[in-house]
Amino acid sequence: MKLAVTLAELEAIHAQAEAESQQRAEREQSLNVQIDALRRSEEEEVKLVEEADLRLRLQAEAKQKVELELARRLEDERQRLAELEAIRAQAEVESQKLAVEVTGWYWHFMGVLWFGIFALLHFAKG
Repeated sequence: MKLAVTLAELEAIHAQAEAESQQRAEREQSLNVQIDALRRSEEEEVKLVEEADLRLRLQAEAKQKVELELARRLEDERQRLAELEAIRAQAEVESQKLAVEVTGWYWHFMGVLWFGIFALLHFAKG
């Protein structure tokens, strides 16, 4: 076996090792640049997600406020409707009372009128 390696062979091996080392360093630098770009991209994506989440929470809060306002208005309208129905029922009762009272006055007037006519006929004969 030949253990003696020539100086030229050692220099060639050394040069090859240096070239591989240089390639690895360049590859590492390239990978570091890509990693940094991916980290920045990830940070931007996280920021966008946080902003979207905030917008969604704000929209949910606004929706809840609108729903509460709508429920309050609906309750107010129901209350007004109940009040109007009570007023209408009261007006109907008042109208019926007035009709009964007018009818009573009419028949009392007719009774007095007939009494007057009969009295006039009675005194006119006699």
